[in-house]
Amino acid sequence: MKTILSPIFYIIALVSLSVLCVISCKKEEKIEPAEFTVATGDVGELNGNFGVASGILRMTSGKINNYGHCWSEYQNPTYENDSKTEFGESADTKEFFSEMTNLKSGTMYFVRTFAVSNNEVIYGNEMPFLTPSIKVNGTFILDVKTNSVFLSSSIDVLEGAVVNYGFCWATHDNPTVFDYKSELTILPSSGVYYEEINNLQSEKTYYIRAYGRSEQIAYGPVISVYLERIKLDNESIDQISDTEVQIKSSVDFNDVEIIEHGHCWSLNSNPTIADGHTELGPFTGNTYFLSNIKDLNENMRYNIRSYVTTIDTTIYSDEISYKLAFPLFIAQFPGDYRTEALTFTINDKIYLGFGFNIYDVGQKDIYLYNDNDNSWEKKADFPIGLYNFGDYAMSSNGYGFRLMTSDYIRVNNYNPVTDSWESYQDFETGFPALNLNSAYLNNKLYISMAERDGDKVRLFEFNDANETWTEKSSRTYLSSDEELAFEFGAKGYWISISNSNYMWEYNSLTNQWTEKSAPPDIGQVKPLFFTYNDKGYMQYETIVYQYDPTIDDWTQTTDFSQELEKAVMILVNDNIYIGLGSYYNAWYHNENFYHYYPVISK
Repeated sequence: MKTILSPIFYIIALVSLSVLCVISCKKEEKIEPAEFTVATGDVGELNGNFGVASGILRMTSGKINNYGHCWSEYQNPTYENDSKTEFGESADTKEFFSEMTNLKSGTMYFVRTFAVSNNEVIYGNEMPFLTPSIKVNGTFILDVKTNSVFLSSSIDVLEGAVVNYGFCWATHDNPTVFDYKSELTILPSSGVYYEEINNLQSEKTYYIRAYGRSEQIAYGPVISVYLERIKLDNESIDQISDTEVQIKSSVDFNDVEIIEHGHCWSLNSNPTIADGHTELGPFTGNTYFLSNIKDLNENMRYNIRSYVTTIDTTIYSDEISYKLAFPLFIAQFPGDYRTEALTFTINDKIYLGFGFNIYDVGQKDIYLYNDNDNSWEKKADFPIGLYNFGDYAMSSNGYGFRLMTSDYIRVNNYNPVTDSWESYQDFETGFPALNLNSAYLNNKLYISMAERDGDKVRLFEFNDANETWTEKSSRTYLSSDEELAFEFGAKGYWISISNSNYMWEYNSLTNQWTEKSAPPDIGQVKPLFFTYNDKGYMQYETIVYQYDPTIDDWTQTTDFSQELEKAVMILVNDNIYIGLGSYYNAWYHNENFYHYYPVISK
């Protein structure tokens, strides 16, 4: 009997064949598991809350999905639950390194490598490590000679104690204490230390870093320095007369005969002995030498280098630039004569005004200085009257603060587009305040004020986007003190101008106050401050002091020819302007505005 199959049978058979085909195809395309191993290497670069772990990934076949390190305070850290680094897919054998941050100091950790393949995690061997209880900071080169280097560094003690510390060096990268090292045992309370390492060889490059030992050895960043056979430095320039300066330089040399030395100068860069120069003859013995450079033009800027000539060649120092250090009168201020004026810049334009007139009446007018034709343009008045010095402040970028009562401050900002002062929400201090100062540090605005009935200087950071204030670290304060502040990149400096003599540094990156070397005692005088070429300057009477923040030191430099006090000084595009104020120990005011060319000294 002939059997007739139903159409449904054919449909079922067709579907079955299709499924078998798909299954067969999938089997043919299945990816084989990767064959690999991982191993954990050493942990190095331990410093405070930081360390670097190494690892090895060995691939035999295939490709993994992810790899890296995981670490914890407990044994057997895991990829799923603990701190980790991730480097993604790989099919290659390689050595890799992971930076481990935010570690606890003085703590035992465990780290191991991992790799992920098809959702399976494979771990390498576990490596324990102990973090130091100190943090070693960077190394600064203060002076270089032909066979020695003078260095500075610092150590932050996070907990515990420093057993010993110093510098280590070698002619290869990443020196350790197993190379050459110095060893000190008593760390200054500031954590900053200095040392000269000697008996080095000239014409070689040395790699140097600071180290400290607590439970573990911690290393700071590596620096390098090349030691020349002859080392020339320009130390200072002193102005002798209207047309003459004296330049002092130093030379350090090793096993070489100097047959001639002196200084050369030109209006062009990199002067040579083919330009104007002095000839001081062979150099023997003494470290320093002087040249008097005469017949200079006060309207010209000169480039100067020291030089020494050997039998084989002539060697030159780095170039310094100099223009006779007399202020050049450029314009007379159009408003009333005044002292304790304020100034700020917006888009490299100078605004000047406020202050008190000869009758000690607070002023509100403001003028824009045009350096193209030395003219002035009156702008919108400051909206708040001024009463007492110390009750108002002006930041360098155009924010004005006025203490309206003892416990709230009014904030205004100048808008050069609309020539108007924009009002912000009043700031209630919550305590009676006095002695306002402001600073613009690392693109953020700060204002300080003293507690009228307390012993602190309080510091606040202003956010102009939402008009909010955040209190930062405070420091001690004596009620009789009066202060001025000046800016230095991310750091601000507060200097006493009253009975006490001190200087505090505020670091906006770390929110820390540090007491620094006080400037020379000038008594109850309001000096001028400015920063130039990474150094700070303070002028009162005719004396100018230079502050070097890298070594925390004040030195006297070339005198200033105007005995001004309670004046303003501002830096724009490497040009310094001085104006207003009064003549020291005199009863009359200064109405002039000057362009000042500073002496650049080492």
